[in-house]
Amino acid sequence: MTVIDGNEAAVSAAYRLNEVCCIYPITPSSVMAELADEWSAAGRPNAWGTDPGGVPRGGQVAGHAGAVDLR
Repeated sequence: MTVIDGNEAAVSAAYRLNEVCCIYPITPSSVMAELADEWSAAGRPNAWGTDPGGVPRGGQVAGHAGAVDLR
């Protein structure tokens, strides 16, 4: 059994189940963006065998724009 915190659990599910990850790193959720970026850089695939990548945003307002990013 592995114990993880809520941020890691959330980003793990989001990374595995989405085609694109739009995350704006604000404390205390910064670890979510860091993990998604780390997994993407390592080429870790999602549930469909692709790399969802990361679309980092610069703050809360920019994070709202990331929610409609149609990359």
